[in-house]
Amino acid sequence: MLLGAGAAIFVGRFESFVEVTFGPLKAKMKQTIAEANATLDQLKEIAAMSASAMLTDAMGSNFWDGMTVSRMLSIYDSIIRSLRKIEVSETQMQEVTKEWNKGVALLYQRGLHEKALLELPQDKAQNFISQWTARNDIPEWQAITPNQIEALFAEFQVTPSEGMKTALGHYRHFLQTGEIRNREEFVSY
Repeated sequence: MLLGAGAAIFVGRFESFVEVTFGPLKAKMKQTIAEANATLDQLKEIAAMSASAMLTDAMGSNFWDGMTVSRMLSIYDSIIRSLRKIEVSETQMQEVTKEWNKGVALLYQRGLHEKALLELPQDKAQNFISQWTARNDIPEWQAITPNQIEALFAEFQVTPSEGMKTALGHYRHFLQTGEIRNREEFVSY
């Protein structure tokens, strides 16, 4: 019994000794960890901002015939994979892809525009395209929506082909999810 009481006293004093001796070290370690976490957060923010600039530049290069859509998508995939590895937040990811997604919507529009020209009767094509163009806000990278395209077809009393309906479905899916379906077709836009 005396041995048990002695052990309890020793353990209690040992804990006090450890706290007095290593307490400042423990506080310094906590401070260092907090600083390291803050630095990591800053680096993630810098990576996200840089990625956004790179993706916007890649998209702009495509519009000026400097980069293929296929190469642009490859760069996008690589950047997004890297950002996920360093655990960039979803909020940061949304900010990174905001302008990129506008550019992808414009690419969808470009492909759909070409499809529409092939499907329209000659007598309606020019007016249809004029109306299409009037509904865009290119300086702000705001592409015409799938609903607006469908409304144009209805307005001009033209039934879109199954291919056009499928492509509109892919475009609509992209706008809702950020995912490009049927990349093989998309790279031709």
